[in-house]
Amino acid sequence: MTRRVHFFAWLWSVIIVVGLAPAPAEACFSATCDDLYFGRINGFPSDEITAVAVDRKGNVFVGTEDKGLIIIAPDGRKWRQITQKQAGLSFDAIHDIWISPDGTVWVCTASGLNYLPPGSGSVSSRKFFAEDGLADNVCLSVCQRENASELWVGTSRGLVKKAGGFTRYTDAHGLPANLIQCLGTDPQGNLWIGTSDGLAKARFAGFDKVPLEQAQGVTDPWIYAMAWGNIQDQEFLKKLKASYAAMLRGLSQRDRRLHGVDSGRPHQEIVAEIKALQDKAARFGNDIPLYLATANGAFCKQTGSDRFELAQPGWFTAVASNLLGQGYGATTDLEVIPIGFTESFMENFPIARLIADRIRAHLAAAARAAPNDPAFASTTAMLEEMRAAGFKDPEDWIQAFLANKRISDLTFSPLGQLWVAVKGGGLFRFRPIYANHDSGAYAIQFFHRYGFSPPEDDPAAPPPPPPSDAPGAFGFKIQAPQGDYPQVPQVTRGIALVRSLSPKAEKIWVGRWSELSLKECELVSEFVARWGFDLCLLRLAQTLAEDPYVILPVGLIESSDPAAVPR
Repeated sequence: MTRRVHFFAWLWSVIIVVGLAPAPAEACFSATCDDLYFGRINGFPSDEITAVAVDRKGNVFVGTEDKGLIIIAPDGRKWRQITQKQAGLSFDAIHDIWISPDGTVWVCTASGLNYLPPGSGSVSSRKFFAEDGLADNVCLSVCQRENASELWVGTSRGLVKKAGGFTRYTDAHGLPANLIQCLGTDPQGNLWIGTSDGLAKARFAGFDKVPLEQAQGVTDPWIYAMAWGNIQDQEFLKKLKASYAAMLRGLSQRDRRLHGVDSGRPHQEIVAEIKALQDKAARFGNDIPLYLATANGAFCKQTGSDRFELAQPGWFTAVASNLLGQGYGATTDLEVIPIGFTESFMENFPIARLIADRIRAHLAAAARAAPNDPAFASTTAMLEEMRAAGFKDPEDWIQAFLANKRISDLTFSPLGQLWVAVKGGGLFRFRPIYANHDSGAYAIQFFHRYGFSPPEDDPAAPPPPPPSDAPGAFGFKIQAPQGDYPQVPQVTRGIALVRSLSPKAEKIWVGRWSELSLKECELVSEFVARWGFDLCLLRLAQTLAEDPYVILPVGLIESSDPAAVPR
């Protein structure tokens, strides 16, 4: 017992030192909201996560390499496990999960194809193997076309169509290779096949190999994953179009002398750029891209083109599309980065750092808990493993834990949460948010510093600041000095509350753009266009066009009474 107490005391002292280390200051950063981590350290059955899928009710189906299928409830607080021994799964190593439109959950294992009937929550006793007609028992991928009855299954020895009976296809039918890593269907119902030696598209009589742009000297790379960029959030698309229209209204009312203060660009040039973004938003949904993750880069193809272009070089292991149809790819550096975007200012999401932070927090909680607290039994077991492996510093162990891990799957839930499956590293859930302190903040500061209009006696002079108790235009208020916005601690219905240090000071209300009302989006856009700096306006306009998860440090309130805040 004494040795155990000394061990936790040592761990706690190290965590305190690590926690007090200064963090680098950033003007703009990628924030995360509503993050959860599932790993052995906090009692999850496995760190070897291979696949993840989310149904329309928010249930999360997690495939592992060694512990079968795990189903996480929508609230993320509890889960149950389905294994070969306990619940009749054909094998505990899972490669892929597909949820059909009718709610059937198909599970590809290393030994057979399983399924969960709609609403049952349990594996059917009927399973499919090579003797039933599969090309091989090692099932790697599965998909079903919209409004189609047949099921397509990719194996290590070819492609299989299940429609009553089974029909097998191999390289003899035109497939680039027999190892079928991933499958997908486009909006027209065409089947696309990702293999270990390139991409193919199905046609009536066979398969056509689809050439990719040459990347890193390889023309036919291993296709790890694919995702179609379907627009799922039509409501946000409506907000986006309304926001650009509001920006143009604000620009039409703007004092021309405000232009050129920070960018030196003419008024008409600013207007033209906003109109170009407005035109781009009007085309959203017409061009549905296909994103590919390959060993030689992330590729992107638009619907109206037969050409795949290299969007990002490097080794990508997974790909997903958000609710606006924009692609995100996973690199071998345990980062999730935007792909296919025309702008380069979007930041990456460092999954390794996010997981490390969650592990540190759990270790710190374990150090504060009683030695025999059952809530930290898994943590204690992993700490003992760490000590037995010769690690004296938890930071060294965390880095070793994350080394040589790879992201095996990505998926966005209907709520916009990004689930990241890390093979050997656990499962992470978060909302990717691009926090731009300049957008909105400069505009509000500018208004409260200079007011609506310059003095009549000296039109060229900057106007005096408004009274300290002035409510501002459109109900905006100054809540904190510019550049002093902390991480968003919580989001409730699109509005996050960040309390200032002074109890009597104003509170900061931060709107998550994709969850603000249509009126609020128009309000902010018109205000920034009329009173903000040029660079602030353009930054906001470009960011909205590329990422719906932007947050703005603006106060959409008309009084300091929290009850008056729009919800």
